[in-house]
Amino acid sequence: MRDNEGLNRIYQSLSFWPKNNCQEQFFFSLLKYAKHKDNPDYIHESVFVSENPIFFEKYLRGSPKVSLKHLFPNLTLLNLDRLKEVLDFYEMRSGNYYFNHVKLDLKEEWYFRILFSDLPALANALNKYSTDEDVIKLLKALAFRFRKLFYCINTIGIEHYFGNLKRDPLDPDAASSALNSLGTANIIDLRGFIDPDNLFILFYHAEYFIALVTGVFDNLALLTIDKFQIKLDKIRVSLSNDSGQEFIERLKAYDPSLVSYINRHRDFISLIYQFRNSVIHGEGLNRIVSPLVPNWSSFVKITPEVNYYLKRLGDDKSEYKIISKWGVFDQNSYLLLDPYYFAKHVLETLKMFTDEYLQKLYSTN
Repeated sequence: MRDNEGLNRIYQSLSFWPKNNCQEQFFFSLLKYAKHKDNPDYIHESVFVSENPIFFEKYLRGSPKVSLKHLFPNLTLLNLDRLKEVLDFYEMRSGNYYFNHVKLDLKEEWYFRILFSDLPALANALNKYSTDEDVIKLLKALAFRFRKLFYCINTIGIEHYFGNLKRDPLDPDAASSALNSLGTANIIDLRGFIDPDNLFILFYHAEYFIALVTGVFDNLALLTIDKFQIKLDKIRVSLSNDSGQEFIERLKAYDPSLVSYINRHRDFISLIYQFRNSVIHGEGLNRIVSPLVPNWSSFVKITPEVNYYLKRLGDDKSEYKIISKWGVFDQNSYLLLDPYYFAKHVLETLKMFTDEYLQKLYSTN
């Protein structure tokens, strides 16, 4: 009884309204499993679903540095939409792949089904040109790149949500030492604070992801010169504003509406080629370890120019407030980009761009 009275006082001290009995009972359940001294029921890794994240962020009155999140240092807070996403990655992490709520026997079958579900114009083109060896070769290459893109985003998503989870509570002294040496320490010295394996896997797939996206652009350009029989050195066949300038000029004579479509998506294409220059010709993505919350520390340092392109593409505040929809985190002196949120929005944009591009390309004989 005394414990319940204490919990009730803590609950009533939270500065949010309205309060109700369901919230109160939920709050009591949380604290039962929260981290405090010698609690055998403490849950180290927790996932909570709430459409009201402020409930977790409000500080407890009388303890200005303690909120509900502090009681669960490895808390993953999700709304219902995000919950489905995390559950999908959790199942894939365990080797279970579902499509339309049906478990598939082969992982490869999932990648084929999602390909044709998300890119119907590609499926139609494969069927329409099944007897044309030159076209089918290019279409199959495009399909294979997208399947690898889906694999990349799944791997990045799994690493984002599960790659840095710690099995044991973090040692405060180790954390302090690691924080002081960020940017100068050997990556192995940071083990226990971050997971070097997670960092390696995450950025390997993030960089390969960029290369695959530019490969999709090249595939579409090659399909275009095949369709209109444009005689041009393949090295100059590109959607890039720089290397593909002659291709775009030649295409105007055959399909000006397709050129207009490409130009309407110039910000998206230019954004990807900004990253490609670093991945292919430079030293890779500008990786940085910058702890945001527990288990979330791997970012890419970006320029204001990249951030400009992201805003042109509709980037804005997200429900998480500290990070934008496309994954930008403004840390005062520099801009950071989360690889998962960025890759997720790039892939969604790329699917829409590709599907409509193929519809336009093959709308006439």
